[in-house]
Amino acid sequence: LGSIFYEMLTGQLPFNESSPVVLLQQIMEQEPRNPKAIIPSIPKDLDTICLKCLAKDPAHRFASAAELADELERFLKDEPIFSRPISAAARTRRWIRRNPVISGLMTLVIVLLTVGTTVSTYFAFESLNKAEEASKALSDLKYEQQRVVAAQEKAVEESLSSRRSLYANQMVLALQAIETGNLNRAINLLNRQWPVPGEKDLRGFDWYCLWQFLLSEKTAFKSKLPRIHSLAYSPNGDNLLGAGEDFSSVLWNAHSGELLKTFTTPQKHTNKVIGFTYDRKYIITGYFRFFVWDTTTGNLVRQFQGSGGANAIAFSPDAPLFATSQGGLEEAEEIKEIRLWNYETGKLIRQIGESYTKEKWIEDIRFTPDGKQLVSCSRDKKIKFWNPTDGQIIKVLEGHEDVVSELAFFPDGKTLVSSSWDGTVKLWDITTWTCIATLKGHRGIVRSVDVSPDGKNIATAGQDKEIVLWDVNTLKEQARLKGHPQMVWRVRFSPDGQTLASCSDAVRVKGDRSSTGAGSDVRLWDVKTGREKKPQPSWKRRSFHSWTRDTWVTHFVYHQQRNVLVSAHDNNRINLWNPDSGELLSTIDTKVPIKDIEISPDEESIVAACNDGSLRLYELDSYQETKLKIPSQSKINAIDYHPVESVIAVAGNTSVCLCDFHGKILYQLPETPEAISLEFSPDGNELAVVIGECVQLWDWRNRKHRKSSMSQQYGFLAVRYSPDGKYLLSVGNNKNASVWNAQTLETHVTLTGHVSGVINGIFSSDGRRIATGAQDGTCRIWDALTGAELLTLRGTDEEIHALCFSPDGKSLFNGLRGWKGEKYGEIRVWRSSNEDSILKYLEKQYQDDPSQIELQIALALTNFNIAQNPELSSQQRKQYIKTSKMISAQLIKSERLTAQLKERIPFNESVLTGN
Repeated sequence: LGSIFYEMLTGQLPFNESSPVVLLQQIMEQEPRNPKAIIPSIPKDLDTICLKCLAKDPAHRFASAAELADELERFLKDEPIFSRPISAAARTRRWIRRNPVISGLMTLVIVLLTVGTTVSTYFAFESLNKAEEASKALSDLKYEQQRVVAAQEKAVEESLSSRRSLYANQMVLALQAIETGNLNRAINLLNRQWPVPGEKDLRGFDWYCLWQFLLSEKTAFKSKLPRIHSLAYSPNGDNLLGAGEDFSSVLWNAHSGELLKTFTTPQKHTNKVIGFTYDRKYIITGYFRFFVWDTTTGNLVRQFQGSGGANAIAFSPDAPLFATSQGGLEEAEEIKEIRLWNYETGKLIRQIGESYTKEKWIEDIRFTPDGKQLVSCSRDKKIKFWNPTDGQIIKVLEGHEDVVSELAFFPDGKTLVSSSWDGTVKLWDITTWTCIATLKGHRGIVRSVDVSPDGKNIATAGQDKEIVLWDVNTLKEQARLKGHPQMVWRVRFSPDGQTLASCSDAVRVKGDRSSTGAGSDVRLWDVKTGREKKPQPSWKRRSFHSWTRDTWVTHFVYHQQRNVLVSAHDNNRINLWNPDSGELLSTIDTKVPIKDIEISPDEESIVAACNDGSLRLYELDSYQETKLKIPSQSKINAIDYHPVESVIAVAGNTSVCLCDFHGKILYQLPETPEAISLEFSPDGNELAVVIGECVQLWDWRNRKHRKSSMSQQYGFLAVRYSPDGKYLLSVGNNKNASVWNAQTLETHVTLTGHVSGVINGIFSSDGRRIATGAQDGTCRIWDALTGAELLTLRGTDEEIHALCFSPDGKSLFNGLRGWKGEKYGEIRVWRSSNEDSILKYLEKQYQDDPSQIELQIALALTNFNIAQNPELSSQQRKQYIKTSKMISAQLIKSERLTAQLKERIPFNESVLTGN
């Protein structure tokens, strides 16, 4: 409107530029030329109105087109405009021009009165006139102030609404980033949610839970081993075995990087060689002594003494045999180059080759795919083929100019690949015993080589920290994989050939005295794309705890005073848990099906509503049972204690009744057939009841039915009040949950996202979040005010039947009803993080990689926000602020810091310079 008005007045645009970029820059940075400067005859009021339309600050423009129209109407009527204050004289002149007849008569009267009055009367009239003008001006000023305040409040409300929408979108994107392994992107999105001083904090359980996920992500392929030099895939490709030169070997989930088992040898025997046996039953590790582990249980099955140290290991493809090669020992005449063992008996079958010397140090050893021959490579630059039956050398291949480091066979067994310290990789035709190709693509030592199971790719790695994928058909480089910080020790294809695993030493943090070695860096790569594959931790691993039972979990209640989680199960038992450790503290057998559980108001008893029409109270110290039979009820579906009075609301199979603490019915609500769920409002004045397809509100003291919701086709299952009593949450057998206005029972928001029936729903302790559990196996977190989905917790295909937030809002408990051939239940705990644990995580990641901008910003923000905690001492707060300023200063100096990133730093350049 401003631009159109400007062109109408002046005949030209306020900004005139053919280039869109320059035009946008002019609009943002320059003020338009005054219309009056272009056409001097333009009235000042029109000039003022036009420029106000073009003001850059929305608060300085007209709030609406109607307000602009009113202002133009005042101009056309020759009335004072609000955009430019005018003097009283000017105001009078305009009035006279508008009303010439009346003004003429008034002038005549005034002249006559002036002549006939005294000087004192004149001054009295003048004083009164000024008072009226002052009153009018004051009234106008108040109106303007009210208008400005209303506009400001509206702007704040709109800004907050926009922030809420953006927050919800970015929480969803942050979870996607975590699931796809883009952790820096996730940190970027989480960084954006830190509130600036004076701004409403929108963060909730979801934000802190995502940080907890980040804490679990970075533990992929981690262990306490100082370094990893050897890798081996399990035959099915699900697990990855790793070892270095330590007392332990580790077994990870090959997809998620989750540490499944650590195999620690007795008496701290070194593990240097590792592998899976051909029948998949065992894992063998060792060096001077060999250890056989059960792959299913992880238990040590047997151990036996070797002779000397094993530098390499190879497993027969069809027999309980493995071969080891010597390396790294003093020369010993009685020890031969290769030794054959039976791992089922632990017996040495035979030794092969000559007496071991340092010159004959064997780097690697392999069985041919048919198991009929052994192949070794050594520091004497030779590759030897052996007959394992009689120990005779079949063939010696020469051609490398330095140590031959590793061997790999093609699946058909006709081609052998060897890597060498001379920087080359050679392909040998075993049928003709000739070298058919030499691959050159590394700078320095080539340490490892492997062939894909389909024989289409070769992977090599070494001293240059890079991995090269070669196309077998063309013998040309297919991809170069970069990312390891040190020499790559080992590469291994997964059994399906789609993934390549590699390991190297990690960069040791300077001054980190807790580190006993370089540390390990294990990575996965997509063979097809050549890109790094981020491990995907299982959802079960992302959860804080997971406790499995052989019965379904039906209900939860949290005992705040004793910090105990109470769960009810379909086997008529109540379990008490330590929510932090998952320890089962005790079990109560009610001997009858349990429909609901509560904690008594005095917090001394657990109360179970049972299927036989009774309430059973169990004293928490002795677990002594007190049984209260509710008259006229053969089954109780739900109970709730009044927040203040000694009243229990009971949803029975015949009616809803109000009882005292002894089970005596005080009165029944009329026309209330079997109710499924009920709950008192937080102030205790109303009772919400689920009956069939409706939610009803009752003035329970007067037994008056106040309001009913619209019917839901599939019926409701549960109803919950928000902590402030303003809203009601209902869930049912359809895919949605509903939030109602608790006074009018009008729909506030509908929570849409589940793909099957929603079984349960609860508010968080602060009322800002809602958690729902459904038959689709997901638990979803929602913004209670807007209904926006913020977080989806997965990890199971089973129905989530029970939900419970801890009183501090930092833990969320899911109770599962599962079936895998037989019923089972599971309690899964989702734990949110806190600023202190976030800070420790960031400091550790910053030590590992101080170049990450997002980590630095997160560190600055976290230190700054922790410093706002009033419970900290002055000295502690100063230290956090100091750290935040130091990191902010480093960020500002960074040439990689964009304007968008700079906005998120807690301290700007002027503040840092001034201090």
